[in-house]
Amino acid sequence: MVLNFPMAFFDKQCAGYPIGGSLSWAQRIADNYIAMGGKIHYNTPVKKILVENNEAKALVRNDVIHKSDMVLSTADWYKSVFEYLEGKYVDDTILKLRDGKILDVYYSILLVSLN
Repeated sequence: MVLNFPMAFFDKQCAGYPIGGSLSWAQRIADNYIAMGGKIHYNTPVKKILVENNEAKALVRNDVIHKSDMVLSTADWYKSVFEYLEGKYVDDTILKLRDGKILDVYYSILLVSLN
């Protein structure tokens, strides 16, 4: 079944993969974002996410504050919640997840969305 379903989707031309792999797909998104006036800073680690009125409004990178309309962390949930946000926005469920009392998760496979 693992082989049959993908082959059936390919045959019906309703599935596929980006030509050039995921890097070319991500690069096209980045290029469009930059063309619309956005800025991307590569290889510059973030130290902290700054919050105003319970909304992420800026981040600290190289000891410089960068304000934005939206902050999207692509780090794993543990780093985002406990390092960038300094553990200030946790509840009992998050603490139980961290301590492995709810389920055993790897930090990099749990999604936490911040708005």
